[in-house]
Amino acid sequence: MNLRFRKQFGCLARDALARVLIWIFDTLAKKRLPWGLCCGWSLGQYVFSAQRVLVAQICNLPYRRIAFCGTSASAGALELSDVLPITNRRYRRLQICATLNEYFGHRHAPLVAAPLREERSGRSRSCIGLAPFVICWILSLPAVADTTIESFDENPFFNGWKIFGASDLFHWNSTNQNLEVTWNSALTNSFFYRPLGTVLSKSDDFSCGFDLRFQDILVGVNPGRPFTFQVTVGFLNLAQATTTNFARGTGNNAANGPRNVIEFDYFPDSGFGATISPTIISSNNQFATTFNFPIELTTDDWFRVVLSYTATNQTLTTDIKRNGQPFNSIKEVILDDGFSDFRVDTFAVSSYSDGGADGSILAHGTVRDLQIITPGPPLAGLTGEFTKGLWQVQFVSRTNWFYTLERTTSFESWTTISLRESGTGAYLFLQDAAPPRDRAYYRVKAERQ
Repeated sequence: MNLRFRKQFGCLARDALARVLIWIFDTLAKKRLPWGLCCGWSLGQYVFSAQRVLVAQICNLPYRRIAFCGTSASAGALELSDVLPITNRRYRRLQICATLNEYFGHRHAPLVAAPLREERSGRSRSCIGLAPFVICWILSLPAVADTTIESFDENPFFNGWKIFGASDLFHWNSTNQNLEVTWNSALTNSFFYRPLGTVLSKSDDFSCGFDLRFQDILVGVNPGRPFTFQVTVGFLNLAQATTTNFARGTGNNAANGPRNVIEFDYFPDSGFGATISPTIISSNNQFATTFNFPIELTTDDWFRVVLSYTATNQTLTTDIKRNGQPFNSIKEVILDDGFSDFRVDTFAVSSYSDGGADGSILAHGTVRDLQIITPGPPLAGLTGEFTKGLWQVQFVSRTNWFYTLERTTSFESWTTISLRESGTGAYLFLQDAAPPRDRAYYRVKAERQ
C-alpha cells in the first residue's frame, strides 16, 4: 500500500472506520477483483444509481457528504491529491470512495455515476485510484430528519442555492452574512431557492425558520394595482412555480391559480391593516389560510419567523419574535377533511409577479439564519450486490413512497425491471431477475404515493 496514503490516514488510527478502510484497500489491492459497484445520492426523482461495471463516483451535491479525495498517477499506484475535502460537519452522511482514472461511461447521463475530473496542466484528477476494481462505501445514519442551516457565512451559491427569474433581486452580503432581497411585483416570478432533496406532503412533519428585517416598503406602486401585495418566504413546487401560468395573485383560479405552496405571507397595510397570512395551497388550488391583522412588521426590526407543520393533526403553526422578544400570536392553519394534498420540493424566498392581482409592492429587506427541517431522503443505507448471479439492491424505505428498479445498457432509454413496491419504513429489496449478459446500469426510482 502506498506509504504516503498510509501516513495520511495514520492520524485517524484511533478511528475504527479508518482502520477498516486501510485493511480493505490492502486486501483488495492484492486480490485485484474484477468487479465494480457504485451507489450515489442525487437530488430529484431518481435518487440513487448503481451499475455493474467499473465506474467513478459522483460527489456533486453540497452538504450531503464528506469526501476524502485523491488522485492516481498511474493505474497501479496510490497518491494523495492536493484537492481539499469538504469539511462541513452540519450534515450527516459520510462517503469514502475509490475508483479508476479511466472511465468509459456516458458523461451526459445526469443520474448515473460520472467521473470526478479536474483539468489541471493536462492531468485528470479523480478519487483514490485502485486498479482494476472500484469500491464505494456510503455509510448513512438512520434517515430520521434532515436539517439544512444557511447562515450565509459563505457563498450560498456554492451550497446548492440558486436563483430563478430576476437575479438582481437577490444579493449575498458577505460582510454582514445575510441575503439582501428586493420584492418587486412589477417583475416576473423570481425565487432564491434550494431543492429539498425530497417531496413533502400533508403526511410529513417539517418546519422552517428565518430572520426577516425590512428597510422600506411601498404598496400600490404599479398603475392599476393600488392595494397591497405579499412578501413571501416558504415552500413550493419548483416545476410548477416556474411555469409561465403560475399567477400567485389570482387566488382561486382553475387555469392560472397557484398550486403546491406552504408559505409565510405578509401584506403591508394599504388601508385595511397590515396582515400576516400563513398559507397552504393544495395540488388542485384549494386554499387553507388565516388572516391576522392588524399586525405590522415594523422596519429596522428583526423578526424571527418559524413555520411548523405537524402531520398528525394537519396543522401549520406560526411563531414570531421581534428582536428576540415575544410578538403577536398567529392563528393556526388547520386542514379540514376536504383538503386534498400538496407536493412541495423546494424552499424559496419568493418575489411574485402581481399579474392578475389588484395590488403591488416594492420592498427591500434582509433574510438571514435559515433553518429547514424535513424528513430524511426517501432511501437510506443503499447497498447492492450479486445474489446467485442476479443484481439486487436493498435500502431502508419510507412509508408513503413507491419504489421501482430500472435498468439501461445504452443510456438511450430505461426499462422498469421490478414491480412498483410500497415503502414500509423497513428494508426493501429490488432485483433484476433477468440481467443482460453484458454490462448494465441501474437506478432506483422513488415516487410519492
